[in-house]
Amino acid sequence: MGSKIIIFLLLAVGLGFFSCSSPKERSQILRINLSSEPPTLDPRKATDVTSNNVLIMLYEGLTRIGADHTPKPALAEKITLSENRTTYTFSLRKSLWSNGDPVTALDFERSWKQILTPSFPAPFAYKLFLIKNGAAVKKGTVPLTELGIRALDVSTLEVTLEHPAPYFLEMLSYPLFFPLHASIDEKNPETSPSNGPFILKQWDHDNEIRVEKNPLYWEASKVTLAGLKLLIVEDATTELYMYENGELDWAGAPLSNLPTEFLPTLKAEGRVITHPSNGTYYYKINTQIPHLHNSKIRKALAYAINRQEIVDHITQADQEIALALVPNMWDWKSQVLFKDDNKKKAQALFKEGIQELGLLSFPKTFLSFNANREHQKIAQAIQQMWKETFDIEIELETFDWRVYLDKLAKENYQIARMGWLADVNDPISFLDPFKYQDGETNGTGWENPHYISLLNASEVEIDLLTRKKLLEQAEELLIDEMPIIPLYFINFTYMKKPYVHNVFLSPLGIIDFKEAFLK
Repeated sequence: MGSKIIIFLLLAVGLGFFSCSSPKERSQILRINLSSEPPTLDPRKATDVTSNNVLIMLYEGLTRIGADHTPKPALAEKITLSENRTTYTFSLRKSLWSNGDPVTALDFERSWKQILTPSFPAPFAYKLFLIKNGAAVKKGTVPLTELGIRALDVSTLEVTLEHPAPYFLEMLSYPLFFPLHASIDEKNPETSPSNGPFILKQWDHDNEIRVEKNPLYWEASKVTLAGLKLLIVEDATTELYMYENGELDWAGAPLSNLPTEFLPTLKAEGRVITHPSNGTYYYKINTQIPHLHNSKIRKALAYAINRQEIVDHITQADQEIALALVPNMWDWKSQVLFKDDNKKKAQALFKEGIQELGLLSFPKTFLSFNANREHQKIAQAIQQMWKETFDIEIELETFDWRVYLDKLAKENYQIARMGWLADVNDPISFLDPFKYQDGETNGTGWENPHYISLLNASEVEIDLLTRKKLLEQAEELLIDEMPIIPLYFINFTYMKKPYVHNVFLSPLGIIDFKEAFLK
């Protein structure tokens, strides 16, 4: 970023001199920034916010989350639930793929069965373990024919669950559960037909993505936008400059971040919108690293962090510090499971941990994060806090997004930053990823039999209060062993032009442009 641009931004922000160029109303093209290249546009393999939000433009599932944050029927025109609340029957409405082929129940059955095929690489496959025999099929101990998914005919899908799940219809709006056309190209899934409000027109890798309105979408009458231009600009200050210069209609969350150094002024001028999320920013720890295997060491590292200082002086988006993993969600009040900035306790635990490990000194430790100035600032602050508290050497590592995700997947890290947004409004969305050591979303090498039993018990518990207590106990156990270090609960901060209307932003990090328009 050149000094001239920075000076311009300082003047623009300080003096309230902003570009207010009017939209090209006739074209109805909305321009946003993705910040990073989507690692994949295959719904079966997507795990990140960027990929999932593009997929929601391109595909439609059985349900779609509405403006009231509850699931609404989408391709499922009628939904019937059995008396024991474990068997769902979905009657599909007539709809088409973008190439004119009909969308059928067989498309759903085939896609979900592919995800649960033992050899198929689907990191979030565990979300389908809710389906009868899902986990056993994925492990290869039960054949696919025993899976609780059946296309009764071309327009009727029957799904049987392992146990009642009040969040199942909400989960079906998640991209993992989208249908795929039979002709999908495994190497280039973006070239396959889609069935959502928009279709992929162009993908200029690392530069921009263009989507256009899908004329064959079943509810095309509600889609006003002619399309979206999705730029891929990593630097937050450049994005803000482009927004002020009239090159973007939206800047910031959930697909990117506003530069923290400008947030105080932008907020003071009333130009920033803050939207709470069901998300947590935390560090995950590779517990298989010898000097990080001891839980006292991990807890010491967690207790030594001054989270309030980080949210007050670095992130500056009115975040609440996280002293547990699960944020406030619907009827769930976040727990307080340890004290922030407890350096005295941290030093005592660290000393005990060093003695138990038989170490004469603490090895140099690597703290990794993906390329982003906010992540870097947070890491630098924590590096200094750990240096002052324990006099240890922490080396910072930064990687491009795709490389970073690959390193985490291979557990090729020591301590790494992570942000997790719930896929459903339920604490299980935060706790389930750490259930099994070999789970693809765990990545910490941590597993605890009692933790597993608590989550298993919560799955079959009908009484909501009892279920909540079981989940609270599981979270307490997780935090007591600290394979992850919660830092703060995520807030979405963004700016949008006054002519942008009807964009739906969910606390789950989903931004839906289906009914958006420029006026």
